[in-house]
Amino acid sequence: MKFFSIFSAPTLSPTWQYRPGGLIWRILFSEHSRIVGEVRDDEKKIASFFCIDEHSGSPLWEGVQLETPWWVGIESVQGEYVVLHGFAKPDMPEHRGIYVLDLHSGKERWKNAELTYWFAYRDKLYAYRDRFEKRIGYALSLDSGEVVEMFENEVEALQPLRKLAQEETEHSGFAFPELAAADMLPPRVKQLLQKEAKGRDVVGEIEFMEEGDFLIFNYYTSGGNALQNRIAVFERQKHHRVYSETLTTNAKAPIPDSFFVKDGSLFFIKDQQTLVAVTLWKS
Repeated sequence: MKFFSIFSAPTLSPTWQYRPGGLIWRILFSEHSRIVGEVRDDEKKIASFFCIDEHSGSPLWEGVQLETPWWVGIESVQGEYVVLHGFAKPDMPEHRGIYVLDLHSGKERWKNAELTYWFAYRDKLYAYRDRFEKRIGYALSLDSGEVVEMFENEVEALQPLRKLAQEETEHSGFAFPELAAADMLPPRVKQLLQKEAKGRDVVGEIEFMEEGDFLIFNYYTSGGNALQNRIAVFERQKHHRVYSETLTTNAKAPIPDSFFVKDGSLFFIKDQQTLVAVTLWKS
């Protein structure tokens, strides 16, 4: 793949920003260039969901809520569908209940209150139900929720298929940073970090990655009783900073996975409330 620099200006700026009006709890990408997100309002105890265009940040739908307003979350995005889960009991981590939305409209296609999501592959969703000391597996149509196959005594036989589904998801165009202590960074990264931090006390490990013409890293510095989380992008050859942003000023502890790159764009969440995309290069 050939990279083309887009430096007609000395710095980069956000391509788009999306603020859904709550804490962005989780985001997932679809193969249709859509981003699906989960938003939580802790005070009102309401969870809602949105779907935006990956390239423009424009919403296709937003503010979608289920009849269960709080005890629900995103499970996966598979093809034309968004899969949500419920919980067996409030305040308990065990998932139970499946809700499937149409990716393009956000409308509910079907639900099943008794089964627990396991994985999805192609046009089927695989779920299970625990009965005493026995687990029963089910293959359901993603389109209708109809049970098309039952695995009463051979649930383990589905493990290879589950592994295949996971592998396909892991190789879907995402690039994630490495994690290292400041004194273990490669020399070029350490040099730029020192230039960027300007003598401030860097706390914890640093996330960094090289992507095309760029070096991206994320770091925390101490400031009173809280930590400041910053991200910086440098042009590798010239050692010139082309973009930086403060992700939060009141972090209690360093948290990994603050950013990633997909198809030439840098993505991160600012202040837990704004999803930001910065185009690095175009193929």
